[in-house]
Amino acid sequence: MKAFDFKPGEARHRVVTLIGTTQPAWRQRYAEVNRELTLTGYLVVSVGVFRDDLKDIEIHRHTLESIHFQKIDMADVVVLIDEKAVSTNTAIEMAYARRIGKPFVVFHNTKQAISEIESAT
Repeated sequence: MKAFDFKPGEARHRVVTLIGTTQPAWRQRYAEVNRELTLTGYLVVSVGVFRDDLKDIEIHRHTLESIHFQKIDMADVVVLIDEKAVSTNTAIEMAYARRIGKPFVVFHNTKQAISEIESAT
């Protein structure tokens, strides 16, 4: 199906927002989870900037955090990329997602995550 064949109001893919630490060591994990969920049919919203992308990232912290909270607002489900990928900011994002009633899933493997996402939505 081509993009121009879609009509407003037709069924859409569920939106999944990925969260987790933005330490460079987790970049590959974000890519893997994004790929697996995208290929399964989810619209995946992910991190736009990792900590090592900018030398002066602290200057942009407020803007980046604000954008990421809006990504959580947009989500049908919030997915933590790995149970070990929790930073202080990630814990705040998790608490925010729970406070606004967003279903929350920890990605262990594709089959498990899809099952939990489907059960949550």
